[in-house]
Amino acid sequence: MKASKFTDAQKAFVIKQGEEGMRKIYRDIKDRHGEGKTINVFPVLPVSLAVEAGRVWMPKADLALKLFDHVRDRGFVETFTIGENIPPA
Repeated sequence: MKASKFTDAQKAFVIKQGEEGMRKIYRDIKDRHGEGKTINVFPVLPVSLAVEAGRVWMPKADLALKLFDHVRDRGFVETFTIGENIPPA
């Protein structure tokens, strides 16, 4: 098995940047589109960033996430939704 070229500090930095970046993305989408919307999520991130995107998602603060998967001969299909669409008061 090939050893990683990155130090633990470098790996931690990348993870921290991913965490802050995902929180900002969730906040920016909500600010632009408002409450009661759903974010459509497609499989385009590396696994480590996809895990981070799910880890930092906050069900009471962030918009619902509708996840899609790619199925051969059918294209992208909805798999499930996380969270609720709560309309603004």
